[in-house]
Amino acid sequence: MLSELLLHPTTASQVTSLLENPTHAICIVGPGGAGKTRLANHVGATLLKVKTLQNQAYVHSINASEGDGIASVREVRKFLTLKSTGTHELRRVVIIENSDQLGHEAQNALLKTLEEPPSDTVIILTASQQSHLLQTIRSRVRVLTVLPLQKDTCLELEGYTALDLNKAYALSGGFAGSFMALLANSSDHPLTLAVELAKAFLAKTPYERLSTVDTLAKDKEQAKSLLIGLEKCLYAALRSAKTASVNTIHTKMDVVMAAQRSIEHSVNTKLLLSALSVRL
Repeated sequence: MLSELLLHPTTASQVTSLLENPTHAICIVGPGGAGKTRLANHVGATLLKVKTLQNQAYVHSINASEGDGIASVREVRKFLTLKSTGTHELRRVVIIENSDQLGHEAQNALLKTLEEPPSDTVIILTASQQSHLLQTIRSRVRVLTVLPLQKDTCLELEGYTALDLNKAYALSGGFAGSFMALLANSSDHPLTLAVELAKAFLAKTPYERLSTVDTLAKDKEQAKSLLIGLEKCLYAALRSAKTASVNTIHTKMDVVMAAQRSIEHSVNTKLLLSALSVRL
């Protein structure tokens, strides 16, 4: 049920409208930790009229941030050539997580499917940066925007202290996935550590940041954690930014998101962090 999900009222309204008038191609947009995957699974299960997508024969999921994107999209297209059975109009779901991390060739392959999707199928994309999808893909999907939760809603949750709720809300920026994960394990949650690392990094001068690059570059997972923390800090900055600062923050966000994509494709971590140190 939709009531089981923590959603901003505008997002909930979008989801309700979609479920009442479904389309064959959807893109759920929001930052990391927004709860996009959970929402994608909820939408898919509701449209298939099942409780969960787990162990369903006509469900295929890929994560574009893992493995070979073009190969994964080809697997999707192969999956869609198979016949589905059943009496419902919609009988099959494809979920492509982090679709904005697909390369140009993979996106073009996906576009061919979106241009003529099977009539029994719903294709659900998730994306942190919608602008990194081809315009031709964006024009063929219905967008669901995951907005941050209203603070009052978060602070009303039972079973947690006001201190824990306020801390989780501040660190998550109000995004449901991170918010609930932080509540489950706040003090040593990876996101808490990532944000602390990012705040320390941002507090340094460019020269001081460069002096830490060698250490950070030796641990790729820590470098990834830094990028996640920087993303969260910048989203938090956007929430309180004055109009004159918004473009600057968006520019920095683009730099961080580009670094996140690059680090997943074995780019020289030291060079990447050095460039990041100067451009933030």
